[in-house]
Amino acid sequence: MVDFQKIIGYLLILILLVGSSGQIVLAFTNPESYFFGMKLGGNPAVVYMILNSAIGVILVYLLLRDLKIGAIISILYFGYNIIECVATSLILYHKLSFPYISVLGLVLSIAVLLFIIIIKKDNNDFST
Repeated sequence: MVDFQKIIGYLLILILLVGSSGQIVLAFTNPESYFFGMKLGGNPAVVYMILNSAIGVILVYLLLRDLKIGAIISILYFGYNIIECVATSLILYHKLSFPYISVLGLVLSIAVLLFIIIIKKDNNDFST
């Protein structure tokens, strides 16, 4: 039988790893970022992007250790990133724009949490 909870959990981990590695690459190739409409450049941008990447990597670890706690914190992480990107988009460009990878991560995080709640698995990690 296919375990959708594990599949969605691994997809969530993949999204976090891709997003984190992308931010690290951008931090060193083009150290420029926005924080609620304020442009960060140079060292502040690098620090902000690396911290955001580190939180993503920590979330991968949490998801592997305790899927329920990891999913809850992932919802907060992706929710923050969506709010920050939407706020920046509205402030700078006066357009509503959503970060698709963060929206996908939020949907997957909610799906994992719903699977855990609905199925009420005693074993909520990736081990079998």
